[in-house]
Amino acid sequence: MFGLLGLSIDRKREKLQDRYEDKVNRMTTKLSLKEKNKLKQKMFEEQKIAQDKLELEQAGDFEKIFPLNVDGAKVEFERALKD
Repeated sequence: MFGLLGLSIDRKREKLQDRYEDKVNRMTTKLSLKEKNKLKQKMFEEQKIAQDKLELEQAGDFEKIFPLNVDGAKVEFERALKD
């Protein structure tokens, strides 16, 4: 519910309507556990992409250092943390 703070009245109504539609959809749609997990994973990936896009737009002169894009660099980073 705290997600509604600082929003305009129209935006709050829109968000509440979306939540209501999601709830009705969950109650009326019978999905298997595997399908639910795939849907959650897909939603998570979409939100992550949107978050990364927003961070890149607002980064300014800063450079993103985490998460590392190279697999070997991740191992080196974890080893440096242990030292």
